[in-house]
Amino acid sequence: MVIDDLRTPDQEPELTETSALLAGQDEAQTSQRLSQPSIMRFQHAHLVLPVVFLGFMSDTITTTTSIQIGNMIACRFWYSTHDPPKIPGSGNIPEELCQAPGVQGIFARIVQVSVLVDICGAVITSSLIGTLSAKFGRKPLLVIVAIISAISPLVILVALYHNSLVLIIVSTGMAAVGGPRQLSLLATMFIVDVATDPGPILSILEGSVNFGLAISFALGGLITRWS
Repeated sequence: MVIDDLRTPDQEPELTETSALLAGQDEAQTSQRLSQPSIMRFQHAHLVLPVVFLGFMSDTITTTTSIQIGNMIACRFWYSTHDPPKIPGSGNIPEELCQAPGVQGIFARIVQVSVLVDICGAVITSSLIGTLSAKFGRKPLLVIVAIISAISPLVILVALYHNSLVLIIVSTGMAAVGGPRQLSLLATMFIVDVATDPGPILSILEGSVNFGLAISFALGGLITRWS
C-alpha cells in the first residue's frame, strides 16, 4: 500500500524524536567558518599577542640569574657567620666553597620563600582579576600587568650587582602580582571580549606563550653564564 506524501516541496520535514534540532544552524555556521578563514583576518585582539610574548619572555628571562644570585647570597651569608677567614679579600667566594651542605641548606630556604611568595601572590591576584577587570576594564589591567612584568627583571639585574636578598624578594613579589599567570589570564579575557572569533587567536596566544618561554630560558642561560 502506497501513501502519497502530502507535503509541498518548500515545506519543512516533520521533526521526530531523533531529528537534530540545530542541524540547519550547525550546517550554516560550518559553511560560514569554512568560507571565511578568520585565522588570516586581522582583528584588534591580535594586538595583544606581542604584549604577551614580550611579557612572558621578560618575566622568565631572569630565572637562571635569580637562582645564581640566591646561591651567591646564601654562600656569602653562611661563610660570614660560620667561617669568615675563608672569604677572600676581593669578596668573590670560589664556586667550590659554595657547594658546602650548610650553604645549600640556606639556598634551599631562599628558594622555598621565593616560591611561596610567588604562589601566594598568584592565588590572591588571580582571584581578584575578575572583579577588578569588571570594574576598571580588561585593557587598563593588562597594561599595568605588562609594565610590572617589564620592570621585574630590572630589579633582578640590580640585585645581581648588589647581592641583595631583599631585591630578590621584591622582584619575586612583583612577578607574583604581574607575572605570566596574570598576563595570560587577562590576555585570554581580552581576546574573548574583543574578538569576533576568538578561537584562532587563542591558539596563536598559546604558541606565543611557549615561544616566549623558549627564547627567555635560552637567553637567560647565556646571560647567567656571561655575567
